[in-house]
Amino acid sequence: MMMVEDSVENQQLEEVEQQIIEGESRLSYYVSEYTLEYYSDKLENGEIVIPDYQRKDIWDASTKTRFIESLLLGIPVPFLFLSLDRETGLLEIVDGSQRLRTIREFLHDRLPLGPMKVITAGEGLRFSSLSMPRQRKLKNYSLRSIILEDGDSETLADLFDRINTSAEVAKPPEVRKGALSGPFQSLVQELAQTEPLVSMSPMSPRLANQGRREELVARFFAFQYDLSDYRDRVQDFIYTYTERMNLALTENPDIEKEMRETFANTMGYIDQAFPYGFRRKPDGNFTPNSRFEAIAIGSALALNSGREIIRDPQDIADFLESRQFKEVVRADGANAKSRLLGRINTVKDFLLGSDA
Repeated sequence: MMMVEDSVENQQLEEVEQQIIEGESRLSYYVSEYTLEYYSDKLENGEIVIPDYQRKDIWDASTKTRFIESLLLGIPVPFLFLSLDRETGLLEIVDGSQRLRTIREFLHDRLPLGPMKVITAGEGLRFSSLSMPRQRKLKNYSLRSIILEDGDSETLADLFDRINTSAEVAKPPEVRKGALSGPFQSLVQELAQTEPLVSMSPMSPRLANQGRREELVARFFAFQYDLSDYRDRVQDFIYTYTERMNLALTENPDIEKEMRETFANTMGYIDQAFPYGFRRKPDGNFTPNSRFEAIAIGSALALNSGREIIRDPQDIADFLESRQFKEVVRADGANAKSRLLGRINTVKDFLLGSDA
């Protein structure tokens, strides 16, 4: 019996090995480095081609600006995947079209820079606005490419799909966790795992693993305590707030006790008074940012006012079904400062029985 099993296993392993060898033979490649000027000019004159399966330009102006700022600062950029057509000599983009489009757009003076985190004085500048030495340095900045030789269209499309499903971009909470270690970041991670927050904010295991609840906790503190510098760019605002609070809690650990108490009192009140927590309905399985912000921060501000607040679950249930509440938690323009303040204050004023 063992001999039969061994025979089947050996046959399977031989088949696996053969398939690996055949799969490897589909791809022949070499590594090259080209300057940004080379990529830009080749893409502009059609010698680097964008294939049909990635025609869409999906980066917005802020993402493009952030990428150009990274290049100006000399921050390492992931390598590109290109495919060489030996017959025509053309290079086809397998992965990296958004980066190359942005490089071309900036070097050909078609992209004015937006607000930046480090180069704050550069907003509105174009490539031609930079000093000549800076222009030369940027044009000579090099990016590494993996050049695939003679890949057929099916193989290249499959490779593109694998790259973009296996190398998922880190979510903002994951970025902050890796880049901004400190007492505030540790507090956020701890509170994100506590009850009743977990039971009141349902989400898929995938979202939870990506730090979705850490994002909610960070918003709770950042939007409650400091909106003076908020400019409708949520992640930049929370990143800066996390940096500042890491330093503040290091210098004065007593602040952490107050933040813990505020969070615990708010979550405890919502658990008792709001029928579904942050859900839209009893069996809800998702927690929208706008709904969480309205309920959590509005409740915190009402509790911290020192005035008597509404605690009757039926009154609150009726309010949550009202047109007024549903209007302020709509997704349209959700990150705009006016909409953010509107939904927070709507809940706060309701709980305090005030129209102010």
